[in-house]
Amino acid sequence: MIIRKATIEDADWLAKLINLAGSGMPLTRWRQLAINGADPWQVGQELICATQGEFSFLNCAVASDEKGQIVAMRNSFVMTEEAAQGDTISWPAFADPIQELEEKCMGDYYINFIATRENRQGKGYASHLLKDAEECAATAGIERLSLIVLQSKEYVVGYYEKWGYRIADRRHAVPMGDAFEGDSWLLMHKHLQKPEKD
Repeated sequence: MIIRKATIEDADWLAKLINLAGSGMPLTRWRQLAINGADPWQVGQELICATQGEFSFLNCAVASDEKGQIVAMRNSFVMTEEAAQGDTISWPAFADPIQELEEKCMGDYYINFIATRENRQGKGYASHLLKDAEECAATAGIERLSLIVLQSKEYVVGYYEKWGYRIADRRHAVPMGDAFEGDSWLLMHKHLQKPEKD
């Protein structure tokens, strides 16, 4: 397994995995931005190829297998006020509770998306990407990592708890069609241990 920084050439798989991790919300937004019959997936790839914005490939790391195929990705960055506010005008109402929770992550190393191809799950790719995120945070001198997950995904919540993440806050989810009805978004934090001084 190799973990590396993403490149523009990875945009196709990044779009697919970002949408998988985002429970379909990214594609919904890309459809909203698509005009004149544009392909929403192409819209997503164009956002990923940009050098600014939360979807940018510059915020992504990928894990590849022994054949060099991308099997998992992570989108993460240091949370700033600019990143938290994002482009709220273009996001539908179902994103509101997520943005409220993101505002509580100022200065954190924020894991926006992490996903593994469905036919390659359970092989440790996400764990390696999480470990890499901790190393990135430590290198940047950041002591806390944050992420947001749906409460109904009990297995995912339990997985992050095993990694030392703890629920810090929650917001009721705004339905997206039939999705998220009666669900909640959970904000989870993990504090990194400070290295002992010599």
